[in-house]
Amino acid sequence: MFSSINHKAVIITAIGVQILHFIWYSPYLFFDSWIKAQGILSEDYSRDGILFFYSTIAMLLSAYFIAWLLPRLGIINGAQGIQFMILFMFFGVAPIIFTYYSFLHISYKVYLIDMGNLLINAAFIGYILGSWQKHPYH
Repeated sequence: MFSSINHKAVIITAIGVQILHFIWYSPYLFFDSWIKAQGILSEDYSRDGILFFYSTIAMLLSAYFIAWLLPRLGIINGAQGIQFMILFMFFGVAPIIFTYYSFLHISYKVYLIDMGNLLINAAFIGYILGSWQKHPYH
């Protein structure tokens, strides 16, 4: 199963997504708006390092699954990867997160900031894992 996966692409994807998260939720972009919309003071927000470790492990697992899935769906290049991931985010992930945030009474502004981040990450993931595949089926 794992012999058909480009492990370097998976690792680059996991690290790249973490970098995109850091940029997106930095004070230069959306951190202040995101925190304010949640009703949290920035000085009260915990940046516990273990959470970053767990999120990196979770992203590695997700990237391995996506790297395994894309060629089985016939996705063989970056453009197709981006298209699939964006569609999956809009019609698969976004409605679930919207429902979850709605029942938790999380601000729609938080939802929009988070979904913007997820869409950018989805495009990045789709491009890297769609482009950098081993092609055992050809």
